[in-house]
Amino acid sequence: MKKYLSKYLLYRKLRYYLYELKYRFNLLIWDWINANYINSKYLSRRFRQFELKDKRFSNIELNNILRSHFLLEQHEYIILNKKNSFIEPRHGWVITGFNNILVDSLPYSNKRIPKFKKGILINAEIRKDVMPSFIQYSKNRLFNAKSIIKFKKIISLRDISEASYFHFYNDFLTKIILLENYNFNKELPLVISKKLSEKIFFQDILKRSELHNRNWIIQDKQYIQSEEIIYCKSMPFEKKYFIKISELLKAPKPDLKSKKRIFLDRSASAGRNIFNIEEIKNICDFYNFEIIDTEKINIDEQIELFSKVRSLIAVHGAGITNIIFRQDASLSLLEIFSYYRKPPHYYLLSNIFNYSYNSISGTELEDLKIYNINSNKNPFYLCPKQFELRIKGLIDEGFFP
Repeated sequence: MKKYLSKYLLYRKLRYYLYELKYRFNLLIWDWINANYINSKYLSRRFRQFELKDKRFSNIELNNILRSHFLLEQHEYIILNKKNSFIEPRHGWVITGFNNILVDSLPYSNKRIPKFKKGILINAEIRKDVMPSFIQYSKNRLFNAKSIIKFKKIISLRDISEASYFHFYNDFLTKIILLENYNFNKELPLVISKKLSEKIFFQDILKRSELHNRNWIIQDKQYIQSEEIIYCKSMPFEKKYFIKISELLKAPKPDLKSKKRIFLDRSASAGRNIFNIEEIKNICDFYNFEIIDTEKINIDEQIELFSKVRSLIAVHGAGITNIIFRQDASLSLLEIFSYYRKPPHYYLLSNIFNYSYNSISGTELEDLKIYNINSNKNPFYLCPKQFELRIKGLIDEGFFP
């Protein structure tokens, strides 16, 4: 066993060095530029930083994560790039000229706030997982004309996390609403990835709304070339957008009298699941929480269900996004975090809708420390005794009616 493990670790090390070499090469070749550098039309307003209303937080570690998150400044913009450009297929970057990437064409591509000098990026760290290949771009542009589809004018809705259920609501549908606010032509082609187009939730939402009438361009492995490209970024966690989304999807009004209790499970195949889930389910069942996995119900059922949820216990995951359909009604959320990952998405959603929020974290499984394989997806352990004490305490406090 040790022999195979050492070989595997060596393979991972070599793969990492090769990956790092490719990243450094591409980082050296590409010029990362701001839209203003090529005199694009820039519709923008500068936004305030997020505000942390609740200074008290039961989870100290999560509190620190929240505070660091609020240091990031958020912007909203629409950019009309009038220079002939390409959209590369893997991630959705807009590339112009020989080697210029418009860094604002893919929001959240930087680990730090970008700073520019004469339009050139001088201080930001580009995420390695979204670094495009200069060699692939050059090869297709120079020698593979069949891989390029040409347009006069298009809108790119490509995004780093475009196929994620949460980001679809927070960063994708909100872009469409933003563009409509500025009265952009609804007949213009909308570029999305093949990965998103194949998602069942995307197909269901098209059927449920007027979006099925739009002119969708599915980008797979081909490059898209256009004389004019519009791209944008909407303000994340903005209440007005979620209200518009509910209207777009014809969501029912929340049931104000409902006392429905739900435990939102997460399957093992999705990762970040509770290792001792049966113990946890038994506790939830005892306190009359119905066990639900949103992966097993369609969009119509999810919207209907969450319009009635009054008390929610949920393992951190995209399914919690559905709390946006409980608007203007009371909701209490106890979010269960894994040991490895504690993003503040659903605290922020709860914040803007004035829901009651609390959290509890699991612990690491000892057997997984040895391998350190994609720890973000590893299962975790949740102490049943601590979990039950938390539920009982929240019921006694009136958090869960």
